[in-house]
Amino acid sequence: MYISVLVMCVVTSSTAVTVIVPGSPVTSIETTTTVLECTFMTTGNNPHIIWYKGSSTYSGNLILQAQNGVVYAEPGFTRHGIQDECSLVITDTKMSDAGMYWCYVSVFGDGSDEKSLTLTVS
Repeated sequence: MYISVLVMCVVTSSTAVTVIVPGSPVTSIETTTTVLECTFMTTGNNPHIIWYKGSSTYSGNLILQAQNGVVYAEPGFTRHGIQDECSLVITDTKMSDAGMYWCYVSVFGDGSDEKSLTLTVS
């Protein structure tokens, strides 16, 4: 007599990307340098960082991307860069820079997360 046993193994992963931004709104003064702080936690490697400006990451304008220490700014966003891990730096801040910004971080195999900040300029 043979007995068949079916063993099912469910593996869950506790790894994830978590984006952290300070309270919003962030207030800046025109012509100064503005830093929109963003950090993240992950157990993965090689994060892909993307900053958007607009009401969401789906409908907003892509500002820049960074991966492997290389920053790729989109045309028209020459005053923007990355500081520290993934904070957005805007030099010579203008009134037109005011609005909602999104910090999006994706790590292959670890997922992605995004958080928004609102910038006001006076």
